[in-house]
Formats: sequence, structure tokens, C-alpha cells
Amino acid sequence: MANWLLLTAAFMAPLACKPYDSSQSGLREDKSQKRKNPPPKVKGHTPLNSSIMLMGDWDWRKGGTCQAMVKKATNDQLNYNRSLNFVPTHYFIKGPKGPQYCHSRQSEKSVDGRPECLPLNAKGIAKFKEGMKDCFQRAIKKNIDISITPHLDDGLAKSGWRNEFDFDPHPKGANCQRKPTYYCAVLRPMAQALNETMTKETKVRFAMQGEMGRTVFQYPGSYQRVMDLLKKDLIGQRKELKNADIKIGISLNFNSISGGAKPVQKKALAQLFEKIDFIGLSAYGSTSPQPNSKDFDQTIKGFAAELKEFGIPLNQLSKTKELHFSEFGHGGGAPPPVQKQGDFKVENQAWGGVHGPYVRKNDPWQSQAQKIYQKNFYCAGLLYLSNQKPATYRVTHAYLWNLTSWDVQGLYPSSKTKEGTYRNESIAKMINDYNRTGTISCQYFF
Repeated sequence: MANWLLLTAAFMAPLACKPYDSSQSGLREDKSQKRKNPPPKVKGHTPLNSSIMLMGDWDWRKGGTCQAMVKKATNDQLNYNRSLNFVPTHYFIKGPKGPQYCHSRQSEKSVDGRPECLPLNAKGIAKFKEGMKDCFQRAIKKNIDISITPHLDDGLAKSGWRNEFDFDPHPKGANCQRKPTYYCAVLRPMAQALNETMTKETKVRFAMQGEMGRTVFQYPGSYQRVMDLLKKDLIGQRKELKNADIKIGISLNFNSISGGAKPVQKKALAQLFEKIDFIGLSAYGSTSPQPNSKDFDQTIKGFAAELKEFGIPLNQLSKTKELHFSEFGHGGGAPPPVQKQGDFKVENQAWGGVHGPYVRKNDPWQSQAQKIYQKNFYCAGLLYLSNQKPATYRVTHAYLWNLTSWDVQGLYPSSKTKEGTYRNESIAKMINDYNRTGTISCQYFF
């Protein structure tokens, strides 16, 4: 029989609620959409918000699944969010004539029997912009702030790791009319869509890339140019947006941060980190077998140590720049058959999980041991985000990874099928209560 241990007052006491301060919360008054229970402003409290995963044009296009996901993510009874992280995934190949970007990997043609990454065109880019505009609009009408973390995946479906993709986001002299660069095809359409939908109260956090290190460390000068271009795109001709809370940054993996790059533009790299407004990381570091809040601080310390090898002092930069958990969660490590192998340790595999639509036999969260670990993981994570005074670094924004076996809220459509769902009601409620009230009500489970 499992025993429940309540969080002790000395170690895990719920935070006391303080008076709500709307100027600090990121929420704005809107009589038509006013929430009955606005979140309190609690010192040290960082919400754990949801991500809207957009894996292809079937998700972001008009009439796609994005609208439904945003609707579910802004249903306060199910998922209480102050901000949503939009994660569009495009596709990339390193072709003979340079980088090639695609909106979808699906095609009737194939390379080695796999889907082919077809080149982008102006029509496809325009459709992407209009689809994202619809997506953003639904969230902004609900007074939700916007975060963006764009990804690229292997366009040839050969398991290439995005962290190692080598591409210049916008070379000198590049022209969007002649040949779409990463900036032209992926970033600019979203910035333009936001410019047409955001209000002067909307807070925007725009990562120029997500979990893609080589491109940043190899082409830091280009990312400085892209940052300037994005600021212009986001503000446009709307004078009221000049003083809006818009921040632009980068998001890296928690380890192997450079994707194997050996930077030659060291001065430009240092300048880039000085220039950006925030630094994000995918928080998939190892935990203790019994997770505790200090584990997440250790993940950041490891990240900081790698940055230091490149002359980037995170301990200094974090005093003036925001630090984000761009991805947070645990995928269960591996399917049940793999878990039975002697060397399987779930605490070392937050980044590992099961992909594709929910299939019961592949669900990595079936065993009692896995269920206990999963609950403890999120409990410890909320404890860390709730009161970071002892921590070396302060995380200001944190976002769940709402896809497949990481999707404890069941936001992405394929997370639920006739066979079951990855949504965990008790964990989803725990996160919802925390975001709503600023208090922790979870328990460690042994």
C-alpha cells in the first residue's frame, strides 16, 4: 500500500496568497472576457503555462487544430494559463544549393522512400502568416500573452537533430523576394501576424529559434541582424506598440548547447548574448530518483557551465535578462518493454518518451513506479517554480511540452484516442490550481 506524505511546513508549505496586482501579472482587464478568479501576485511565483504545438500546416492553417487547442488551453476550469507558448515546426534540409525550408514534410514524392521536403513559395508563407494570425487572435482576445519558440525538424525524416542544423538565418544581402531565408519563411510571418493582432498590453516573448544551437553559435552576427528586423516587424507602423512589452531572445538545449559548433565569431557571439532580452532552455536535465526542487537548479547550473566554456557568463547575464524554461516536462523515458531492461532509469530521461497518437500498450506511464515518479516530478517542478529564493538562478517563464507522452494536459489532438489519453487529471489539476492561486497543494507519493 502506498503512503501519502503531505508537504511539511518546513520544506513545502503552500505559499500564502497576496493581493492581486494586475500590473504585474500579465493579465489585462477585458469586461467581455474577465476571469472570475484572477491569479494572485505572489513573490517568487512563476506560472507553468501551456504550449500550443503546431507540427505542420494541418495545425496552423485556417480551420486547423490550432484554434481548438487555444480554446482548450484558455478554458480556465481545465487549464489556467496567463501566457501561451506557440511552437511551430517547419522542416529543413541542407541541400546542394544551401539550406531549404519547408512548411510540411508530407509529399507524394519521396527521397529514399521517405517524405520529401518541398521548397517554400510565397503562397505557402502567406498561408502560414494568416493561420498564425487566427491563432494569435483567439489567445489575445482572451487576454493571454504570447510566447513563440520556433523549431525545425529533419525534412527528409532521417532523424536529424535540430540542434545540429547548420544554417545562416539571414545572410548579408539576403532578399526575401528572391530566396526565402529562415527569417523570411519562418520568423517574419509570425512577427507580422502579431503586429496585426496584438494590443499595446500584450506581452510578447519571441525566441528566434528553439533548441537549435549550432545555427546561433555559428552565425551570431546574423542573429543580431534578425533581432533588429523582428523588432521592426513587430512594431511596424503602429506607434502605440513602441512602448509595448516585447522581448526577443534565443532558446537552447539544456546540454550540447552549441550543437557541435566551434564558434569563430567569438566577439559577435558575446555581443549577441548581451543584446538579447531573454535566454531559454529545454529543461530536460536528470533528477534524483525521488525528484526534488533542487534538481532543476542543477539543470541550469549545468547549462551555465557549458555557456561559460564559450565565455558567456550566465550568472551575470541573468541579473538583467529573463531566464525561461522553454520546454518543461517528462515523457516517461521509453515504452514499457524498454523500461523492463535493467539499465533503464526514468530520472535520466526527461527528454525521452513515446511519439505518435496515444496507444495504450506504448503508454510509458502505466506501471505504479512510473506513475509515482511522474507525480513527484511535477510536484517538485512546481515547488521549484513557486519559491526560487534558494535558487542560484531565477526562472521568469516556464512552459509545458504539450505533445504525446509529455502532454499531461492532453492539449494536442493525438494525445487522446479511443484507446485512452496522456492527460493526467490529478497532475493537470495540480498545475491548474497552482497557476490560479499561486499555492501548491501537491503531495509526494511513495
